[in-house]
Amino acid sequence: MSAQRSALILACALALASTRAWATNLLSNGGFTGSLSGWTAQPAGSAFHDATTGLHGLGAARTVAGAGQTVQLTQCVTAVPGGMYDAQAYCRLSAAQDSATRCGIHVEWYAGNSCDSGFIVRRWSNQVTPADGWERASLRVRAPGGAHSVRLALWNSASSTPNSGSNAHHDLASLDLVLKGDLDNDDATDVVLRRTPPSNGHYVWFMDGTTRIGSEVALTPLQTDPFLVLGGVDEFTGDGRSDLVFQQTFSGAIEIWAMQGAKRLGEPQPVNVLPASNQWRVTATGHFNDDVTGSADLVLRNLTTQKLEVWMMDGPQRLSVKVPTPDQATDGNWRLVGAADFDQDAHTDFLWYNASTGKVVIWLLDAALVRTSGQFTNPDSAGDASWIVVGAGDYGVGVGGSLGTADILWRNSVSGKLVVWHMDTAGNRTAGLFTTPDAPVNPLDWNVVGPR
Repeated sequence: MSAQRSALILACALALASTRAWATNLLSNGGFTGSLSGWTAQPAGSAFHDATTGLHGLGAARTVAGAGQTVQLTQCVTAVPGGMYDAQAYCRLSAAQDSATRCGIHVEWYAGNSCDSGFIVRRWSNQVTPADGWERASLRVRAPGGAHSVRLALWNSASSTPNSGSNAHHDLASLDLVLKGDLDNDDATDVVLRRTPPSNGHYVWFMDGTTRIGSEVALTPLQTDPFLVLGGVDEFTGDGRSDLVFQQTFSGAIEIWAMQGAKRLGEPQPVNVLPASNQWRVTATGHFNDDVTGSADLVLRNLTTQKLEVWMMDGPQRLSVKVPTPDQATDGNWRLVGAADFDQDAHTDFLWYNASTGKVVIWLLDAALVRTSGQFTNPDSAGDASWIVVGAGDYGVGVGGSLGTADILWRNSVSGKLVVWHMDTAGNRTAGLFTTPDAPVNPLDWNVVGPR
């Protein structure tokens, strides 16, 4: 992990004072308040509730392993295929225990709906030793395509030394879905708008599905520079909340704003590499290299040649560049308007909108960024040229929809109204809903600029 990204994570942690306090924890009773309700011990009888020991003063779980034994405390929840997850729990071993004793967490993905069939893969966190005291075990991991349930396990493994055994305490377990465009980490994609000149101010609609929560909120500090353009809203700092990507149109320089809701944390973090020219513009973001860093990546398009390239990122640090195949659309009327995993196969795809015909196409990509198919959505357009695709994200399930599927956000250039197309994994619209409200006040004074 780069020093710059570490600094961003530290700034976020200091601002929160506790780890991701308002995240939507998919686990029940992750703080073990009063009991082990919701958890299953394996083997049975190897876990107990401890009312006197815990990080938050409300109790903890205690697991007991015999010599050479590994015990687990587990919980199973529904998973979104291809979704990005943060898993964590704190554990502590007695300093007097054998130095080979360990505790930590792992996650297991299953094709079945109840972690009872179709095991796919297991992923492990860092390991905690007796010398560490209370220590966080954590990992960021992407659900495989076809995974419909996930089991989080808090484990405790004793050394094989005779009569050694192991007692471990566990607390503050959580499993959180990391969504693109989710600035306040409430498991809902938000909308970023920019006022038209001369104001140029950026504002956030914090969303619950297609419904705005409260009024629009101005960015702090308010970004009004007309030559600093928002290129993306995605997660770069490792705290689960989306951040903002801005690009200077003259120099092409890119910077990341680490965000806590609508508030910037610290100073902008410059990306360590400049594009080859200012013709290269950030046009979308997504996770194309998550097995390496867990950070979102940048998609750049050349305004002159229409060529594409993907910058693999670790926070503000560019690690490498990959060129998708094909590396451009058939003509300049096609705009790359979003990147998301539309078919839930754990590979991020491209969303295209044709400014001449109004048609919409999804490029399904594989892990090597090779297009495996290109398909029109169904329907293939809004049927009215005034409707323009302005972004993509997860705006809820919608009538007849599926959990965690990527949706398409439209804006009407005449009325300024916003509509969400809820999509299934085959590119079919399952529902179309106006947002609530359906437009800002003075709607033609605003443009939607993210996420995409």
